[in-house]
Amino acid sequence: MRQIIGWREYINGMYWFLGAYYQELNSLNAERKMLPLFHDSSKTKMNCVSKVVEQVETRAWTHHIPRLMILSNLALVTGTNPQEF
Repeated sequence: MRQIIGWREYINGMYWFLGAYYQELNSLNAERKMLPLFHDSSKTKMNCVSKVVEQVETRAWTHHIPRLMILSNLALVTGTNPQEF
């Protein structure tokens, strides 16, 4: 279904369906503040992270695959609070 209507519309519908509390879920109890490298691409030696953050800094956008595979996975493994992220 989500391939037909599009990911953005699917997620928007899920937010409406699941209610406001869904945005506040933090099942892993991740409480760490965002790492400085999420704000400044020069703060890391990891080239893949640096390039994606640089794209966000220069264009205020990056494709969803690097967002999910690089930034979101890094936030997950470092225990970054999802609402802050």
